[in-house]
Amino acid sequence: ICQDCNVFICTVCAINVHNDHKVEDLETGLNKYKDNLAQLKDQIANTLDQVRPRHEQLLELQVFLKGHKEELEEKVETHIKNHTHKVEESHRDLRQTITSKAFPENLQVVNWASDTMKSCAAEAVDSQLSEVIKEIKDVRDQLVEELKTKYLYLSQDINGRIDNVAFHVASIASLASFMEKLLTTSNALEVITVYDDLTARVNSILDSEMTAFVP
Repeated sequence: ICQDCNVFICTVCAINVHNDHKVEDLETGLNKYKDNLAQLKDQIANTLDQVRPRHEQLLELQVFLKGHKEELEEKVETHIKNHTHKVEESHRDLRQTITSKAFPENLQVVNWASDTMKSCAAEAVDSQLSEVIKEIKDVRDQLVEELKTKYLYLSQDINGRIDNVAFHVASIASLASFMEKLLTTSNALEVITVYDDLTARVNSILDSEMTAFVP
C-alpha cells in the first residue's frame, strides 16, 4: 500500500512510480488505516454525545415557549376581563346616580325637564361605556396579536434549530454506524477506497461550530 497515494500497488509500481513514497505491506497498512479510523470514530461518538443533549434542550425550549405563550395569553385575557368588569361597575354606579335623583312631585315641569336630562345623560354614559369597552378590546386584540407574532418568530427559529440539529444527529449517527462496521471488515480495498472521503467528512463535522446549535 502506498501511504502517500492511498492506493494498492504492485512490486513493479512500488519501484518505478512510487519509489520515493512511503510504502508498507498490506496488513501493516490496513492496520494503520483502521487505527486512524478508530480514533476518528471515538471522536465522532463524543461529538454525538454532545449534540444529542442540545437537541433535547431545544425540544424542551419548544415546549416551554408554547406553555409560556399560553400563560401570557391567559394573563392578558384575565387582566382585560377584570378591567372591563370594573369599568362596567363604575358605569352602573354612575347611571344609577344619574337616574335616581328626583324633584318633588308638585314641580312637574322641573321633573319633566329632569327626566329628559337624565335620559340624555344616561345615553351619553352608555355611549361612553361602549367606546371605553371597544378601546379595551382593541388593546386586548393588539396585545394578543403582538404576542402571536413574537411567538411565531421564536417558534420558527426554534423549529429551524431543532430540524438542523436533528439532521446533524442523524448524519453523525449514520456515519458512526458505518465506521463501526468498516472497522470489523478485513477487506483492505473497501477500507482504502472510502478512507479519504470518510476522514474528510469526519473532520468537517469535528471542525464545525456545534455551539451554533445551542439555544
